[in-house]
Amino acid sequence: MNCQNNKKNDSDRSLPWFLLIVVVGLINGSSGYTDNGKTENSTIIGNDNTGNGTLYCPVLKRQPALDLKQIMGKWYAVEVVKHKIEPPAPDGRKDDAHHVTTTVKTCPVVELWPDDNYNSKGNKSEDKSSGIRIRLLWVEDAGDLEYSFSVPDLGKNPGLWRSEGQQNGTLLTHKYVQFAGSVQVIKATGSRMVLTFCSTPSPAGAEETRQLFSFILSREHRLQESFAIGVQNLLARHGLTVESVKETCVNVPANDYSNADL
Repeated sequence: MNCQNNKKNDSDRSLPWFLLIVVVGLINGSSGYTDNGKTENSTIIGNDNTGNGTLYCPVLKRQPALDLKQIMGKWYAVEVVKHKIEPPAPDGRKDDAHHVTTTVKTCPVVELWPDDNYNSKGNKSEDKSSGIRIRLLWVEDAGDLEYSFSVPDLGKNPGLWRSEGQQNGTLLTHKYVQFAGSVQVIKATGSRMVLTFCSTPSPAGAEETRQLFSFILSREHRLQESFAIGVQNLLARHGLTVESVKETCVNVPANDYSNADL
């Protein structure tokens, strides 16, 4: 997502370090973020509480058919995209060519697996018609977080996931705000996936809990520029305006990847 953007790398001190979201949050300072060679020990899983207005959680065109077995396992979070919190235009919105792209010196790993013993209501069941639960583990140098999502309608709407309960992990010590909302699977193949996260203020009026962001996941730690551009266009067609982008896994030696052998 680096075409026609105002791109800054981690040696540019003029860029404020945005607090983005929660995995499945958005980006805070990074465990691998460097400023003139200095490494910060914070996390890229954070929260953004600087927006104004009421969060609009759009109903996006989700992938209608989804092979959950195909998307399970290990992924690299190669980009985290923060979206402007605003209703989309009726005919979609063109991407803002002036958003800031920042390179983060870390390579987070995401692990997905099904909780086969429980349905969406948390009851042990072999009947998947009532939905299933998916676990998501985010691991980076600064720590880890585990999320739980239900898929209420696996047959007709497999691309809509809803958060269940609170997150757990060592990153809770980094002023983490719990994510409560939905995940929409915009695109998913065996090698790449685009997930859009959205939550409304909870409790009502707690604006600091608003979140709207997308994760770009890849089986490989490198993302082809053509695919990055395609994702940018895909998000724009869904009416999601890009406010900023964090690129990860760039120029990071293989032996430096965060828990790459999960």
